[in-house]
Amino acid sequence: GEENEYIEVDEASAALAAAEIVAAKIGKPTPDFPEALQQVLPGVQLLGSLQKLARKAVKQVVKESELQELWAESDESAAWLA
Repeated sequence: GEENEYIEVDEASAALAAAEIVAAKIGKPTPDFPEALQQVLPGVQLLGSLQKLARKAVKQVVKESELQELWAESDESAAWLA
């Protein structure tokens, strides 16, 4: 897709999940990263470009996406952005 394209909720959720896996693989998992996924991380191979792509995806989801809009409407938007 084009840069700065509006992202629907399903695509935004998938992008964030993929970014979570990339972060965990490079040793920076979120505190609530699933144990089951931690067990399969050794078998995951990352291309160097995936880290950059993951950061870009997260920035875009936070900036302009249906998921961002849904969180903004909730009482927990600050926790989501943390």
